[in-house]
Amino acid sequence: MSSKTTSKRVIVAHVYLGGGTTNNFNRQAFTMAISMFNALHCTLLIICQCLTCKELKDKKWGYKDLIDWLYNCDLHFILTHLHQGSSGKGGQRDMGWDVDKLYQYLERLSDHPGFPTGIQLRCPIFTQNKFGYLHPLMSCGSFVNNTLKVMLRQDGNYDSIQEELNR
Repeated sequence: MSSKTTSKRVIVAHVYLGGGTTNNFNRQAFTMAISMFNALHCTLLIICQCLTCKELKDKKWGYKDLIDWLYNCDLHFILTHLHQGSSGKGGQRDMGWDVDKLYQYLERLSDHPGFPTGIQLRCPIFTQNKFGYLHPLMSCGSFVNNTLKVMLRQDGNYDSIQEELNR
């Protein structure tokens, strides 16, 4: 009696997890999902290479390095908000990234297999644009508080919009 051996196609996935407690939960849930997929799928085997926010900082990578890393594989997954800790007042945790440029460069993943891709990359929940995901609700009725979008300024001068803020 002969047995037929089927070799699985290996797919390398790069996974960006973020950091802290979220990293542990994301890693556990994601690893379990991939393990279940690998156990059930007879022709594919996904091997994950993970990167955390701390590892990214230790490597002194910029956003281009991260996006290039996510692109240089068969499949990518981003399980955190990319701009967490990316800009601020120059503290130790500051990565010094320009968030607008980060999301422009992220468009490189538009047609790359994985998550997120395409229009998902511009999802206001993924980019944490709170005004963006509240805006459609504000026109639906009085159950949502009106929201004012204020662009943060380096100089802290908001005199031109003070009247609007006081309403």
